[in-house]
Amino acid sequence: MKLPILEKLKFTGKTVLVRLDTDIVMKGDEIKDRVRLESSLPTLLYLLSKANKLILIGHRDRPGGQLDPALSLLPFVDYLSKELQSKVEFVEFMPFLDEFRNSFYQQIDNSSSKLFLVENLRFWTGEDNNDAEFAGMLSGIADCYVNEAFASSHRNMASIVGVAQMLKENAAIGKRFEIEIQNLDKILNEPKRPVVGILSGVKEDKLKYLEGFAEFCDTVLVGGRLPVYLEDKIVPKNVVVARLIADKEDITLNSIELFESHLKKAGTIVVGGPVGKFEDEGHMLGTQRVFDAISNSEAFAIAGGGDTVHALNMLGLGEKLDWVSIGGGAMLEYLTTKTLPGIEALS
Repeated sequence: MKLPILEKLKFTGKTVLVRLDTDIVMKGDEIKDRVRLESSLPTLLYLLSKANKLILIGHRDRPGGQLDPALSLLPFVDYLSKELQSKVEFVEFMPFLDEFRNSFYQQIDNSSSKLFLVENLRFWTGEDNNDAEFAGMLSGIADCYVNEAFASSHRNMASIVGVAQMLKENAAIGKRFEIEIQNLDKILNEPKRPVVGILSGVKEDKLKYLEGFAEFCDTVLVGGRLPVYLEDKIVPKNVVVARLIADKEDITLNSIELFESHLKKAGTIVVGGPVGKFEDEGHMLGTQRVFDAISNSEAFAIAGGGDTVHALNMLGLGEKLDWVSIGGGAMLEYLTTKTLPGIEALS
C-alpha cells in the first residue's frame, strides 16, 4: 500500500500538527512504558530540523469528554523536552471550544517556542465523535499533518480521521507508522507458509477479528478467555480452540502441546495476545511455553498489543521476535481488513 511519507512533503518553515501515540501505561506521573513515545522520536527530530513549529496532540485512556487531571498529558512535557533537547510548551484544557481555540491560537502565534503539547484530546467530546468543528479547530492552526499514531489509527477520531481529511494535500504518516505497515505487509504479501495466528486475550470483542484471521492464516490458535465465548459455536475449519483449565485462567496441558505442534511447523507466526493469565505465577505455564515455542521457531514472527508485549518482556523474549508492534487492535485490524480509518483518511 502506497502512503504519503515524510520525505515526500515539504515542511520547511511550516507549522506541523503531529498526532502521537500517548495512550501509555503510567504510575501516577511516572511513565512506566515509554515504547510508544520513544518510537515517535525519529519523526519528531526529523520535523524539528525542518519545520517552524510542531504541535503535538494525543490522548490517554477514556475520560469520556470530561476533564480528569489524572489523565493529563502534562507529565510528558519533561520527557519530550529532554529527549528532543527543546522546550515543550503545554497547551492547557479549556472547556468551551471557541474560548479554547482563541487561547490556543494566540499561544502558538505569540510564543517563540518551537514545540507545543496539547492537553488530552479526549477531554473534549469532539475527539471521539470525530466532530467536524473540533477537527477544524485542530487543523486550522497547522499547514501540515503527520500521523505517528499507528496504535490509535483503527479508531474514527477527529485527530486521526477528521484532521487528516482536512489537511490531506499536506499530510503524511510518520517513520514508525511506515515501518509498522512494511512489517505487516510482509505477512499479507507472499508470506512464508504455513501462517499460524494466535488470537487470544480476555475481551470477547477480540473475536470480531477471528473470521479475518482465518482467511489469511493457515491455522488460527484461540486461547485466553476467548474459548469460553466460542462454546457451542461453529468456527472455521482452520481454527483450533484451546480447552481451558477449571478456573478458566489458562489453557490445558494438552492444548499447550497442540499449540506447540502447530508453531513448530510454522513459516510465519502472528501473535495477538497471551494464552492465559500470565501475571499470575500459577497461570503462566501456557503463555510461557507457547511464547518459548515462538521465540525458538525459525518462522518470521510478529506480535502486538499491550498484554502481549508485557508478557514477552516479562519472559525476556521481546527481542527474539522479528517485529513487535506498538498497536494491538490496530495490528489486528490492518491484518484482517488491509486498511485502517487513519489510512483511509490519507488515501
